[in-house]
Amino acid sequence: CGFALAQQRTEGSAQEALWVQGAARVMDRLAAQDGPEPKRSRGSGVGSSRKTSLTMYASAPDVELGMSELEECCYMRLRLLRCIDQAKAKGVKGEDLSKVADKAERATMRTSGAWSDEELYRDQCSHFLLRLAFCRTEDLRRYFLTTEVDLFKFRFSFQSSDVERFLRDNGMKYEPISESELEEVQDQLQNVRRASKIGKDVNMSVREDHYMVPFEEVPDLVRSRRVFLRGGFAYVPQSELLSIVGGQYRARLSKALVDTSRAWPSVQEAEADRLSAFLEHCSTQYMTDDYAAEKKVGEGVTLASLPALSKRSFPPCMDSLNRKLIENSHLKHTGRLQLGLFFKGVGLSYDEAIVYWRTIFLKSMSADKFDKEHKYGIRYNYGLEGAKKNFTPYSCAKVITTIPAAGEHHGCPFRSLSNEPLRELLSRMTVKPADVSRIAQKAAENHYQVACGMYFEARHAGSSLTETDMGGITHPNQYFDESLKFYANELHTAAETAAEAKEAVVASPAAGLPASPAPAKAAEEGDAAAPGPMAT
Repeated sequence: CGFALAQQRTEGSAQEALWVQGAARVMDRLAAQDGPEPKRSRGSGVGSSRKTSLTMYASAPDVELGMSELEECCYMRLRLLRCIDQAKAKGVKGEDLSKVADKAERATMRTSGAWSDEELYRDQCSHFLLRLAFCRTEDLRRYFLTTEVDLFKFRFSFQSSDVERFLRDNGMKYEPISESELEEVQDQLQNVRRASKIGKDVNMSVREDHYMVPFEEVPDLVRSRRVFLRGGFAYVPQSELLSIVGGQYRARLSKALVDTSRAWPSVQEAEADRLSAFLEHCSTQYMTDDYAAEKKVGEGVTLASLPALSKRSFPPCMDSLNRKLIENSHLKHTGRLQLGLFFKGVGLSYDEAIVYWRTIFLKSMSADKFDKEHKYGIRYNYGLEGAKKNFTPYSCAKVITTIPAAGEHHGCPFRSLSNEPLRELLSRMTVKPADVSRIAQKAAENHYQVACGMYFEARHAGSSLTETDMGGITHPNQYFDESLKFYANELHTAAETAAEAKEAVVASPAAGLPASPAPAKAAEEGDAAAPGPMAT
């Protein structure tokens, strides 16, 4: 097994070796996938050894794991981490962030409310599997480390009854001070509490446990004067203990990720036929539609409706590309690929795609040149040439990481454009000045998908796509579909309102009376001021 080779080549800690061996046993059992899956033998069992999700993940569980269950574990944890990351990107903090994390955890990992043995087992397996998936690059390690630490802090805060057991099991020798010592320093602790404004009521007595910790281990608390110092020790309240434990969790996980990254080449080679491809793509997988399936007849976009839909329902990345295509009668290769696959995803047929591209390109080249240089690429996108694969449209992750060079227009405008050009682009797209500032601010903070969601809300008054705890913009084709749903609902609501108004007129006692004639000029002005629902 690749993990065994990696263990020999990597200088890891004893704890790291344990999870490497455990993962090796998991992957060895994945070979037998023919027929019904055998009953899992959980050995010591995650649930039997601990009844809480508060753990340092020192060693992987010794379990049998089917391939379908492996993928499900990874996707559920990825969804949880994404929800936390998206909430932070929206500026959610403190108790509000904890509520989002709790709701997301209940929807993904802890569906039964309290942790069950099965859910604890999945929690631990998913952590080690994603540790493999996110160890390959510095950016992936940083993302995984940040989101996992956030998840750990949430769990630590909500499981205060397990703190002492957690500290003891992980070799953190922090003991709460005795009642007599607490009485001795109570006045000093109360003064610190008032000075640092810890808690909602600064005049309340000091009731929570305090821990004596060497002061050099809590420099952030000492610097902000949030702890009482005496004899080289800091008296840390339990509410501030997360600062210490979170730092240790981050340090241990960071080291584990680096050690795993050294082992990855061996794992990748040994598991080329089984797990490598899944793990390599796991970090960019989204739990939404990949838009690879062909649209049914009548569901897709037609050539006649494309111009109107491009102005109303295209995301900014595709709208910008389409505008540049029409303006220059040409796009470079990556731009053609990004826009062409998007057209395929929204349901534009191959025949109509050829007509659309040919009509625009013939303004700057001959028909013979178009057929020789560009027709093959369009056929390739639709799986009619080359490997004849069903290529999927670019996701947001792919669009964001595809950086345009000079003269190119692909990629995500929220990332590729600086502040002023982005503001000009948003203004041209009829976004209100107040919304332009909010969107540009999010883009400047590198929250590109959140900025796109805010743009969606600005263009679709009354929508709340980015304000859901469990979702947001993850794919350009998702943006397009959500926009179509929005306008379909709007037209449906307008039709229902008109029908209700008509019924009310019929039921009115004055319905049989002739209507009062209105002046012709007023009628004309009324008609001009009240366009139909399709006027927009």
